[in-house]
Amino acid sequence: MAVSIIIPTFASMFKWKPQSEKFKGEGIYHLTFAVNNRVPLLGELRGDGVAYVSPTPLGIFVINAIEQLPTYYPKIQVITKCLMPDHVHILLWTHEGEYESIKMVARAFAQGCSKEARRLWQLRMQGVSLNAQLNCVDKNTGNGAPMQDYSCGNGANTLFSTPYVRTLVHAGQLRNMYDYIRKNPQLAWIKRMHPDLFRLRRNTVCAGLTSRPLATIGCWNGP
Repeated sequence: MAVSIIIPTFASMFKWKPQSEKFKGEGIYHLTFAVNNRVPLLGELRGDGVAYVSPTPLGIFVINAIEQLPTYYPKIQVITKCLMPDHVHILLWTHEGEYESIKMVARAFAQGCSKEARRLWQLRMQGVSLNAQLNCVDKNTGNGAPMQDYSCGNGANTLFSTPYVRTLVHAGQLRNMYDYIRKNPQLAWIKRMHPDLFRLRRNTVCAGLTSRPLATIGCWNGP
């Protein structure tokens, strides 16, 4: 769905939070969960015209957990999400200030994902194939997947590091964040295929002016 359609639908109805009110009450929040040590446990970035992430069994669990958030928190609306190999973005709208803090929701989500990561890692250590992991009905680590340690497969006992939570405070910010999240796979693929376009170039002279481009430098290579 195009941003021009989705954003005005609810942005006009929303009372934007002042910067002083951080993480409580009604609000629109951008959450980023990065895998500890940046191990790509959630999927594989691929590109064939349009870039996308092929999720692992753990990545599928994470996607499903995001989609089920409104089931556990009826006042929460998932605006959009994006799974990447080593992190995940979620854009949430919390209605009516029902929850003590959006960080409480983030903590419960991360704990559930860590529990599943430990279960799948134990299955992998036992030599269970990826397809069998997907079809494994038993979610209890005590049956068929005894817990030998608490590793999530990333050298840590939790899947994610401390999540990044950002409160959005105006409609323009929402539109830009929505675009950024949706385009994440394509931007990552371009960066992989053309790393020089994302290289910091110092003391670049253009039209007699010296600057230090901080993002892409393709525009500096023209005639």
